[in-house]
Order: sequence, then C-alpha cells, then structure tokens
Amino acid sequence: MTKGSLSHRPRAWDRENQHKNDSDQRLRKSCPTGQTLGAVPWDKPGTTGRMGQVGQTGRPGQDRPVLILTLPPPPPLNGLYPTVGRRRVKSKRYKSWERTAGWELKRQCCGCIGGPWEADIALPSGLTGDIDGYIKPVLDLLVDHRVVDDDKFCRRLSIAKTVTVSGSCIITLRAAP
Repeated sequence: MTKGSLSHRPRAWDRENQHKNDSDQRLRKSCPTGQTLGAVPWDKPGTTGRMGQVGQTGRPGQDRPVLILTLPPPPPLNGLYPTVGRRRVKSKRYKSWERTAGWELKRQCCGCIGGPWEADIALPSGLTGDIDGYIKPVLDLLVDHRVVDDDKFCRRLSIAKTVTVSGSCIITLRAAP
C-alpha cells in the first residue's frame, strides 16, 4: 500500500460518501455559460478565463448588472482551519457552512459576473469577531460556485455589521465600471 492510497478505508465509507461527492459536483455547476452578467459570452473570439468569459459589454450609460444574495452568516476566519497533527484541515463547522451556503447560493443564483466586480456585504450585527475575518469564507464560496471569476478581480469591497433579515449575510455584487 502506497502512502497516498485510500485502500485502507472500508468500502462502506466509499458508498456512504459517494452521494456527498456527487452532490458537490452538481452544486459547483451553478453558473452555466449562457447565464453571464456583465461579461462577453464564451463563444466570442478572444475570450478566456475559468468561467468562459472575461470583460464586460461596456456600453456607455448601460446599467451594471446586480446580484443580491442572502446567505447564512459565515464562520470566523480563526476557526476555519484547525491543525490536526502537522496538517491544516477544514473544520466541521466550516464544511457545514460551505454545504449549507452553497445550496442556498445554488437556489438563489441566476447568473455570474466575469471580469472586474464590486461587492457590498452586510453581516449580522450579532457577530462578535473582527469584521474582516468573515469575508474570506464568503469570497471563497463565490469563487468556488463560479458566481465571480476570481476574487483577484474585486475592485471594491464594502463591509458592514448591521441588522439584517433573520440574521443572514446579504451580498450585493455588481460588475465594475
């Protein structure tokens, strides 16, 4: 048995967790190529990128597309990756939030934004940690589910702790000018 082999796991584990892997793959297909906001379609020449689109339609005076998403509040950054032995692994709380927020995102999402984008994030006022520690999981979720191409394209990010509907996190995304 080699070091990276999974043969030490019983077959029952594989059957139990196969549905989780299948559901994760279905969940990641949340932004089909035809549903882009503020980006040129995949089939236009000269386009590249992981999501299949870059840039914007960019006509002067055109309204920028907006996505408003409501997600459960994220866990703080300090608790995302505990150390187990010599490795850093995702915490159970983070995995649970990723799954719940991912399905909520899938339920709400009607498109994606390619290229530069801006975000306004309203966190529930009851969160006690540093405000910037709650942003990483949210941005990583948006990238993983292809709502935005990459968080390196974020041109402006506004964060506020405020009273939100049912204690949820409200994210407003728009294509950058």
